[in-house]
Formats: sequence, structure tokens, C-alpha cells
Amino acid sequence: MAKEFFRAFTNRSGMNLHINVAYGENQHHIIESVFKATGRALDQAATPDVRITGVRSSKGLL
Repeated sequence: MAKEFFRAFTNRSGMNLHINVAYGENQHHIIESVFKATGRALDQAATPDVRITGVRSSKGLL
């Protein structure tokens, strides 16, 4: 059901999500780690970068 959850989640949110599990045998722990990693990635993506001040623009730099 986790696979179906992530498929629906990414389709409805309109984002790309790549899940690559390098190792592990216990399915419960693998699924836990995938959910935790996804949550951390979403948090990082949604947190403003404190190094950027003003409007994000490349105007005049390219």
C-alpha cells in the first residue's frame, strides 16, 4: 500500500519523487525510512533559504 500511497501523492501534488532503497530486509523499517526521508526532503524544499534576501531573480545576471 505504500507504493500506491506515494504514487497517488506524487500524482496529486504534481511532483517528481525518486525513491531508491539501497539496502534492508525488514519491509516495515524500509517503509518507515522512506516516509521519514520524504518528510525531511519536503521540509527542506519548503523551508526558505536564509541566505537569499529580496526577490529571487536572475535578471541582469545571465
